[in-house]
Formats: sequence, C-alpha cells, structure tokens
Amino acid sequence: MAKNNKQSGNSLIVIILVIAVIAVAGVIIWRVFFNQTSSTSSTTSSSASGSNSSQTTSTNSTKTDPNAGYYVIDEWDLRLKPIDSSQEIVYTINSTGDTLVFSTSALSALTTSCSDSQTGEKPLGELIKLTSAQATFEPTTDNGGAFIKLINGNYYQFITPQTSCSSDSTIASTQNTIYNSFFKPSIATLEAEEE
Repeated sequence: MAKNNKQSGNSLIVIILVIAVIAVAGVIIWRVFFNQTSSTSSTTSSSASGSNSSQTTSTNSTKTDPNAGYYVIDEWDLRLKPIDSSQEIVYTINSTGDTLVFSTSALSALTTSCSDSQTGEKPLGELIKLTSAQATFEPTTDNGGAFIKLINGNYYQFITPQTSCSSDSTIASTQNTIYNSFFKPSIATLEAEEE
C-alpha cells in the first residue's frame, strides 16, 4: 500500500508540471498572436484611412530620427543641414559656453591654425549665443553670410571668418572654397533641433 501512495504522489507532480508547461506555452502563443493582430490592424487602419501607403506603421517599428541628415549641435539643441555630407564639421565651444568656433576635419588637417580651437583664427566663423537681454538688434542676414537668428528664445549671431587661417595661398584658397561652397549655405539652415 505504501508503494501505491508514492506512485500517486509522483503522478501528481508530473501532472502539475505538464499543466505548467502547457500554461507557459499558451501565454507565449497568445502574446505572439496578439502582437501580430495588433500590428496587422494598425497597418490596415492607416491604409484604410487614406494615408500614404508607403508610410504604413506598426507598433513594433523603430522611430525614425528627425535629425537624420543634419549636423546636430547637442549643447545648444540646434541643427544645420550640411550641403556636402563628405565634409565633416568640427567645432569647439568656449569655457563659458557661449561661443562655437567652426572648422572641418579637412581644414584642421592642413594646419593647426585652421583648426576649431578657440585661440587661433576662426576658419569657418563663429556662432555666439546671446540672451534676449544681450541682443539689442533684430534678426538679420547679410550677403556675406553673417546673420542673427532667434531660435528657442536665444539670439544666435554668426560671424563670418575675418581673415585667412593660413598665410599659405593654397590653404587660404581651400578655406575660402570650403566656406563659400559648403559652410556658408550649411550654416544658413541653422534651426532648432527636433526631439
């Protein structure tokens, strides 16, 4: 009789384990089915509502970066659209956090005086962040590329390069070409970074 009791105890444990495995498998299957149904219904509803069929979304898709293709200045929540993506913009922010000096990797590689350091020349110009109390002027743009813009409650004054960053005529010509054909049209697109 004792042998029969042990067997029924083992049988009860086996039954409980089988029920647990079936329950776990059921939950997994239900979640997979529920996610597929949810995904299909959101795609169907967006297509049926007359939206662009190439932009159907699902709940599992990743969010696209609204700043893709822009050069982002994280410290100030700004961005600009580079005209030529092969030119890598570099900048240095000063210790007080109110001035950026711009250059490109290509210019910086030519000579240290064409780098984005705060002590040398400003090879592609500088951007100064002003509060409304400091700004006593209206937003403007001049033909040389300098401007003042009001973005996110701050005034940003862009000052064009004042001199060549090198006395070498080849480097000076390269600086001028990069500024006029690449950076000047790029900095003109300065705007607030999208979240």
